[in-house]
Amino acid sequence: MFHEGCVRLQSPAETLRLGRRRSGEPLSALEQSVARRAVSLLRFGLDAGDRKTIEAAQALVSLLDGQVKPSARRTNALSVSVREELVRRLGAELSRGRLFAEVEKTTTERPEPSESALSASGISESADGVAQHAPRAAVNF
Repeated sequence: MFHEGCVRLQSPAETLRLGRRRSGEPLSALEQSVARRAVSLLRFGLDAGDRKTIEAAQALVSLLDGQVKPSARRTNALSVSVREELVRRLGAELSRGRLFAEVEKTTTERPEPSESALSASGISESADGVAQHAPRAAVNF
């Protein structure tokens, strides 16, 4: 769950790895873009009450506060104000460069999925041939 000071946020399109940065250098344009995607995934997961997203957000706060491992907190039914505070703080820390967010590289190329695999995964094709993903987010540690 709390592996090497990093957490993973997964969307249908990519997996992002987040953790504490050693330096507070300004973010590059690419890093800013990835940080915005990470904040969106965090907001989506927290608003949905996703347990793994809540645990990931709490783990990141623990890292920022210098704790070795996340403190035990309830992961269900966070109030709206607590969810908003988590997103606000983590977004600010990503913007400041105290946290990093990077796209996790895959080591193998994935084969093109068949049409039946796409429909089973919640991906459909629009009339113009563009793949449309059903929104899903999960956190992997």
